[in-house]
Amino acid sequence: MGIIGAYSLKSSGNHLGIPLGISLLALTGLVFVRLAKLHPDPSDDETKLEILLDDALLSVYNVNINATELWQVASSTWQGAFIISRLGLSVTILSETIQIDTVNASSALAAANDLRQKYGRNRIDGGILVVALLQSSALAKTLLPKYRVKLTDLDMALGWLIAMENLNLRKKPHYGGFGRDWAVGYTPMLDRFGINLSRQAESARGGLRYPAQNKTIDALVTQLSRSTSSTAIVGEVGIGKTSLLYGVADELLQGRGGRMAYHQIVSLNASVLLAQASHDDNLENLLLHLFSEAVLADNIIIALEEAQLFFGHGTGAINLSQVLLPIIQSGRLPILLTITPSDWIQIKATNSALTSLLTPLLLQEATKEESIQVIGLRALQLDNQHGTITLYSALESAYELSGRFIQDEAYPGKAIKLLEGAYAKAGGLLLIEKATIEAVVESEFGVKVSVATGTESDTLLNLEADLQKRMVGQNAAVKAVSAALRRSRAGITSSKRPIGSFLFLGPTGVGKTELAKSLATSCFQSEDRMIRLDMSEYSQSTDVGRILSDISPDGLLSKIRQTPYAVVLFDEIEKADPSIINLMLQLLDEGKLTDSSGKAASFKECIIIATSNAGAEAIKALPIDTIGTKKAQSLLLDTLIDQKTFKPELLNRFDEVVLFAPLTEKDILQIVDLLIADLNTTLSTQELSVAITQEAKLALVKAGYDTRFGARPMRRIIQSSIQDSLAKRVLAGTAVAGTTVTFDVTDLKLSQ
Repeated sequence: MGIIGAYSLKSSGNHLGIPLGISLLALTGLVFVRLAKLHPDPSDDETKLEILLDDALLSVYNVNINATELWQVASSTWQGAFIISRLGLSVTILSETIQIDTVNASSALAAANDLRQKYGRNRIDGGILVVALLQSSALAKTLLPKYRVKLTDLDMALGWLIAMENLNLRKKPHYGGFGRDWAVGYTPMLDRFGINLSRQAESARGGLRYPAQNKTIDALVTQLSRSTSSTAIVGEVGIGKTSLLYGVADELLQGRGGRMAYHQIVSLNASVLLAQASHDDNLENLLLHLFSEAVLADNIIIALEEAQLFFGHGTGAINLSQVLLPIIQSGRLPILLTITPSDWIQIKATNSALTSLLTPLLLQEATKEESIQVIGLRALQLDNQHGTITLYSALESAYELSGRFIQDEAYPGKAIKLLEGAYAKAGGLLLIEKATIEAVVESEFGVKVSVATGTESDTLLNLEADLQKRMVGQNAAVKAVSAALRRSRAGITSSKRPIGSFLFLGPTGVGKTELAKSLATSCFQSEDRMIRLDMSEYSQSTDVGRILSDISPDGLLSKIRQTPYAVVLFDEIEKADPSIINLMLQLLDEGKLTDSSGKAASFKECIIIATSNAGAEAIKALPIDTIGTKKAQSLLLDTLIDQKTFKPELLNRFDEVVLFAPLTEKDILQIVDLLIADLNTTLSTQELSVAITQEAKLALVKAGYDTRFGARPMRRIIQSSIQDSLAKRVLAGTAVAGTTVTFDVTDLKLSQ
């Protein structure tokens, strides 16, 4: 090769001689470097590894190189710098760490080769070597947690880097040339109403192709090439159905797919078509015209996205199955339908003739590693658009938090959705990190997810005092739930179970429901974040279906998917059918329930409270000062188990069984103050207020105190004796804005 290069340099009869000669001599030099560095012993492992180094690393490699020198060159490559910067690490501190540590260079190279093989790379580049050196360094392992970086994060960041490199190395799909549009039939209606995914793939490098879908793409391309049947692509929202279509379009444009090579995929969106036709007949004719154009063109594949809308399922849908059936039966026009699993099940049940002609392709949700790679690729696109830098911590936060708070979509789509929200709300931020994603979640969902600091820490540490502003006489209950909430916000509870689960036992009217409301306000900023189920309405085995319904908007699972962070109150749990209790066991153990279509709904961000009046008489018989003790609790639970009111397996699954004490007259007196304060809050909009004398309070307590019903009669007494009277005064004009109306015993008319 060198001789050819030298000869080319001497050649004067060919203008390409000089540049060609220089190129060949340079290539000869590079090959010589590689050959010269080969160890004479071909069995030596080091020889096998060094020839796998990329050119940037090979140029400085020698058999005596140490880890510090390897780090210096690896961290200076763009791949190494990518890993270090995107993990939010300091290259200076890491360099000092590697220098101090006694990392064995050969061991680091062996670890790098393992990573190369894992990710299917031909060469060991700077990114792979940086990760291998950090994983091989004992000091680095102790340093990384200070940056909130786990060892697994190194691997995930490397996967992100390699996914980006694979995307850049992919051949850009292209087909045709001069006269390309004449190579197919005349399709003006398809051009107007359809979206040509193949042309989008050609211009945008195939869209955001999910690396994890490559095998599925290959399988679908093979299926298209061998069969005339149409395919139903079945997967949850966000799982990547549209991305799969782009991937197939990409493959076909590159000449793969046998008889389907160079076919174009044109997507028809039901909502767009429905907007164009106001009558069913018009829409049917339009669809027939579009299909006719596609058949005549002879190189079109039709994609029906959100296909359930074509079969009469969903808002704004119209049933066009009779139009589609003969077209699919003929096999002349390949059709790809995208649909969710629940819609696929419904259509199979109502239109088996049509679905029997379709080959279903069930998509699997992406793993964490696969999702992080896709999120990372989208982040790089967004960085390019917004001039930002996204750290790996933002990717992981988007993955974790979307899993917690977006239940009706699948990975990786829901994580991308959360990440995109961060850019929309980032403003002038240059760095997108974990805190950025957390801020978006807290703003959008109204729930705290970041580690509690400052004012919030003070609130949590003094939560008992906050809850007791609304709770009277139930210190033991308040302490138990406060401790559970602190454990959750400190991040030390199991992520597989609800935030906290409690069984509240006590007489009627002692504050069990009130504490649930107080928790909803304290934890989730609103009483509206409480979902209450009266279990007396779930006393039949058939009622299980109502709870697990994936259709009814009033069902528990529907509500929890809309509001995955709530207090869920199972009121009077002892009245529920045993089959409902079995659901409770699963809920408390696994933090989730599965609906009738097999889709799980998570309760991991919820506080679960079950209330019961069972054992109320036994609690009343206990001395007040013993009710909060473990001994009293144990005695009561033994009694309830012996009476077969509750099974031990249910009681053992609650974080805490809390006993509520009967209210004393002193407690009721405090409750009167709370009720009057609530009334004044309501009246504040009219600039009115009420006051009540001590004698009147005592009279209200005497009239409203009933050991059987606790505080409940008190609200009715105040309504009839104070609110009714105040209403008459307002209407008569004797109670006007800016005044305080005082009630004494004589004003109460309690005898009535």
